[in-house]
Amino acid sequence: PAGTAHVDLRLSPGGQLGGEVSVQGAATRPFGEYGAVRNIQAEAVLAGRTLNLQNVSGEVMGQRLSARGSIEMNGSFLRHRQLPPFGLQLQATNFPLVRTANLLLRADLDLGVTNLAKGPPVLAGTVRLRDGLFLADLKSLVPEESSTPAQRPPYFSVDTQPWADWRLQLDVQGQNFMRVQTPLFRGKLSAALKLTQTLKNPIALGEVRVQSGAITLPFGNLDVKY
Repeated sequence: PAGTAHVDLRLSPGGQLGGEVSVQGAATRPFGEYGAVRNIQAEAVLAGRTLNLQNVSGEVMGQRLSARGSIEMNGSFLRHRQLPPFGLQLQATNFPLVRTANLLLRADLDLGVTNLAKGPPVLAGTVRLRDGLFLADLKSLVPEESSTPAQRPPYFSVDTQPWADWRLQLDVQGQNFMRVQTPLFRGKLSAALKLTQTLKNPIALGEVRVQSGAITLPFGNLDVKY
């Protein structure tokens, strides 16, 4: 659906803009495996050059992502093709990070992204992993010396501009967040990681440990406990 939009703008004495903008039931174009962001709801209040975002939300793969924050409408994007100063907070529950035939991974998100400091925008906050399922061979997680960023921890890379250069300051936590089911091993994993560097070349520092499980051998099972 195309959705609907309502715009109410006012020009006050002295050339100050004010007003409200609301959007209901809109959708975006598909974003890779995540598909389109659907059922977008948004309310924004314009006060001078500041656009305050309120009650902004949308559905990604059936889960709702909400946002709030502000954008300084200083014309820098139109004149110099630069992002205007902004600060946003993003929250989601049970958000689908990965959904493939061999891997399902969800998380609760509490993130902030801002470019108010010098340099590229910074994505910071907490990612609490949950409800994961891994069915592939564990050897597929072992990186080679020449592995690309998408083939080594944390196994993703965003090379599309302008997001590729965004910096990361993320805490990634997960207690028994993933069930591993393979012919050789069945068990649960926990994680405590820091994600740094950039979206194009992310670096994960910390630990992923086997919380409990069992290794299947020809002569029986070997229990594994942390």
